[in-house]
Amino acid sequence: MLLAVLMVLPLVAAAYDFSAKNADGVVVYYNMNKNGKECSVTFNNDDKYKGRIAVPATVVYQGKTLQVTAIGPHAFEKCDNLYGVSLPEGIVRIEDDAFFESKQMSDINFPSTLKSIGNRAFNGCRFICANDEGLGNVELNEGLEEIGDGVFARCDFMYRIVLPQSLKRIGQYAFLKCDALSTIVLPENLEYIGTQAIVSGLKNLVLPMNISALHLGSVMPRRLEKLYSINPNPTAIEGKDDICSLFPKHIYEETILMTPPEAVEKYKNTEGWKDFKHIEPWDLE
Repeated sequence: MLLAVLMVLPLVAAAYDFSAKNADGVVVYYNMNKNGKECSVTFNNDDKYKGRIAVPATVVYQGKTLQVTAIGPHAFEKCDNLYGVSLPEGIVRIEDDAFFESKQMSDINFPSTLKSIGNRAFNGCRFICANDEGLGNVELNEGLEEIGDGVFARCDFMYRIVLPQSLKRIGQYAFLKCDALSTIVLPENLEYIGTQAIVSGLKNLVLPMNISALHLGSVMPRRLEKLYSINPNPTAIEGKDDICSLFPKHIYEETILMTPPEAVEKYKNTEGWKDFKHIEPWDLE
């Protein structure tokens, strides 16, 4: 049911305001933004993007130089022969469904100016890669504040992702069925993580100092080997609907809770944490 919901998309028409060739001679399609000074990359269903596309930082239209500030909704959706996209500094948003089910795309960068990634933006991009370390490595930029619902769902071969400390919001189902993903380190500034945001074959999860962003059903790994809590002073969390039921029951029984060495006894005597059957010291160095 969840996959069905994530895969249902509205029908979209092939509408664009203008087109222009990039430095490689490839035609890129654009929509004007309301302020008349910026534009967003969009699509033309009759001319699907393919190969590797370099998005320019600026484009000239009717004698005016426009800043390219966004990858618009559906811009690179279901481009079956798209293998890579180079994004310039100045891109602020990657909008909903921007790369939805472009299954062969394996090369993209995230510029330092990027602030948000919309719902389902990379859903179904099986081979996504976002750094120089090879297939399955994704490193999001510092400065990114929000990733949307289902944004990396069904990225089958993504085994490593680096979340920036600037990240504040992770949408629901964000990492649904990322079965190769082994470790996630949640950033310190995280304010919200949606329902079933992490449903995968995750082996290790590192919690930030402040876990208030987490709530019931946020993280539902099938099997979690180790849960790392770096806070030496565990917050007493009481009530059935808080940390005591944050994870599925088998996590409390099977997963090893790793804590700072000096805090092991504190965790063993703190409401919500003492429910873990296995609590061991973690050398933070």
